Amino acid sequence: MKEQEAKRLPRVAIFGTSATVKCLVPNLKNSGFKVVAIWNNSSENLEAVARELNVPNWSVEEGAIVKQKDLYDIIFISTCPTSQTEIAYNSLTVGKHVICNFPVGPTQEHLLKLVKAHSEKLMAIVCNGLKYLQCFVQMKKHIDEGYVGDIRTVEARVHCKSILKERYDWTCDERMGGGILNIYGSPVIDLIRYLTNLKASKVHTVLKTYTTQTKTICSIRQVTSDDYCSAVLQLENGAMFSLNLNSHFRKDYDLEVSVCGSHGRLSVKGKDLVGVKNCEREEHLYDDRLTLRESSNSQSEISGYHLSGITRQLNSIKDSFQNKEGDDLYDRKVEKQATTLAQAQYIQGVIDAMVKSNERRSWVRVSELNASDVDDESILSLN
Repeated sequence: MKEQEAKRLPRVAIFGTSATVKCLVPNLKNSGFKVVAIWNNSSENLEAVARELNVPNWSVEEGAIVKQKDLYDIIFISTCPTSQTEIAYNSLTVGKHVICNFPVGPTQEHLLKLVKAHSEKLMAIVCNGLKYLQCFVQMKKHIDEGYVGDIRTVEARVHCKSILKERYDWTCDERMGGGILNIYGSPVIDLIRYLTNLKASKVHTVLKTYTTQTKTICSIRQVTSDDYCSAVLQLENGAMFSLNLNSHFRKDYDLEVSVCGSHGRLSVKGKDLVGVKNCEREEHLYDDRLTLRESSNSQSEISGYHLSGITRQLNSIKDSFQNKEGDDLYDRKVEKQATTLAQAQYIQGVIDAMVKSNERRSWVRVSELNASDVDDESILSLN
């Protein structure tokens, strides 16, 4: 049965050798996808990772995405933001489906480049497992049904361990897209947009880099990426969204989200959804403890929290290819829950405004670039 499913599913190529890739490939195979190649900018550990994951083809050759375009149909990209947009752009221009990770690119201009290169026939989305966790699916359902009434305040808090690795890499450098705001803030801001259907209009942000060196990162280069973020975002209906990100805890990842409105409040703690309506007693609306225990058994470096959501998103992507109709390459219903490139551009616009706010120590308006705002020549010159 799996072999029959694999024939109906697109062939997958992977770009990157991160911890995300090491958990992504087994999940892709379990979903019925055939992983045919793995590429990277560096040869370090590439062959070992390919053999470990039982991927038949691997290469560090520049331009392999274009030269070997007949080898694959869809590419999953998990690498530093400064190179991720160029890889995605090259894949889109040769007619391939693209799935990226947050943060997608270093600036909103880089995301606009992808938006302009994207054809509607191709799937081009960003992986955000948070939106596929049932606690948040149920939270959105209750918000849409009017459980909280008019949204007034939103709070999101992330506590996690340091995002720095043993060796200096892009996560240490703010200019390369590192930092807790980019890495963990981006998917949370995307989650709040998904839950509330509201965008941020202006932001006020404080970013801090408390850890500039570690036991293994102690040479001339110092860490410049932020490890703490405290921000307030005003949403377009006047509601206030408070975001706190702190990577000075020992826990892998802990997320808490609350939405308060004119009629009630909804909160997700761990993977459980609780609510209070019209000043009544708190009620448990969804309990996902069993899934949490199952996910925690994973030996991946990725938290069970994210892994559970990523697995569900992969199943959604699989269904979109199997349920396609007519001449469509995939079922576009997948984009109702997935993050599109245009939505990712908005997220990057929020991140850019938050960085500016920290530099100016003042409120900054969120601006979304349009295709007419930037000429094609300057967009294509971005790398």
